[in-house]
Amino acid sequence: MKRWYFPICLILLALVTMACSSARPEMSSSPGTSGVQAPGVPGRAPTTATMTAVAPATASPPKPSTDAYGAINGSALPAPTDRMVVRNGSIGMMVENVAITLDKIAGTAASYGGYVVSSSSGKQGDRLIGNIQIRVAADKFNDAMKAIHDMAIEVTSETSTSQDVTQEYIDLTGRLKSLQATSDQLYKVLAQATKVEDILAIQREITNTQTQIEQTKGRMQYLERTSATSLIEVRLDQGVLVISFNADKVQTSTGDGVRFVSQVSGGKTPYTYQWDFGDGQTANEANPSHAYQSGGSYTVTLKVTDDKRNVESKVRENYLTVESGWNPGSVAVAAWNALKVFGQALVYVGIVLLVFSPVWLVIIGIVWFARRRKAKKNQKTGV
Repeated sequence: MKRWYFPICLILLALVTMACSSARPEMSSSPGTSGVQAPGVPGRAPTTATMTAVAPATASPPKPSTDAYGAINGSALPAPTDRMVVRNGSIGMMVENVAITLDKIAGTAASYGGYVVSSSSGKQGDRLIGNIQIRVAADKFNDAMKAIHDMAIEVTSETSTSQDVTQEYIDLTGRLKSLQATSDQLYKVLAQATKVEDILAIQREITNTQTQIEQTKGRMQYLERTSATSLIEVRLDQGVLVISFNADKVQTSTGDGVRFVSQVSGGKTPYTYQWDFGDGQTANEANPSHAYQSGGSYTVTLKVTDDKRNVESKVRENYLTVESGWNPGSVAVAAWNALKVFGQALVYVGIVLLVFSPVWLVIIGIVWFARRRKAKKNQKTGV
């Protein structure tokens, strides 16, 4: 047993010596020596003042402890029960009135702790459309989507997305903590610097670090804001057909052309048009022209059918007043009609003469015979 005692003591002594030497802090370099660089000044030996400030940092700082969710040194970060989730939604729908629905959606945003991000309305071709973006409290997202859904005549599209940004926020928090520690150390070094070039180099590093800090803070604030509220985008189309029409003149003369112009909104394009001008004539164009041939008052009707077979009609009673007047077209038509009547009369007379020709021949014969006889008698008397 005694023969093992001495080797064991030597081993224990060696271990204690190694532990003490590893725990001893490194000595700062003497003035003028090289090998220790000031932060932010690559390849340059620090001055005495600079090295005095740097020396305490030569020892490796303890590594920050992290829990399962990345909490650094006990800092308050999102817990498993407090996830940061960004939720967004989009709805496309047909509504009765675009302007009224835009106001209702804005009211919905306010009632669910949100606000309107943007809103617009206008015409796209013949259709009246609207767009609105709102933000609502994240915990009211489903309620807001349902409330908007109930305003629609028909929902044409609906999507929703979710993105968990908890881990990104935790990473950004750790990065911010590290950048702030670096910034504090740089300011300490700057306070001890004496050379102009060292001061300028450190200031550049400070500016770069502050820029990164602001960028990190901005991203964190964006994640906080977007996870606290949800974005909902709504696209509106007017589903109810609204039609009207006008003529370029409501008083005209026979033969003069009248141009009709339709105004249609809502529904789903393309539209089908059916005009009734009140004189038995029709048209299928959107903006037709028509000439009346007879005087009087006329009722005009327009019926429009959209691509979903929704039908809407507009009737304007006694909309046009047409006065009879001279024009080459109407005169030519009247002359032609008179010629036809005259020709029909001549044919009628010819037929009558032909049918009653035997009677006429007898009458003519009797008259001729009577006159001949009378003439002969007068001749005898005269002799």
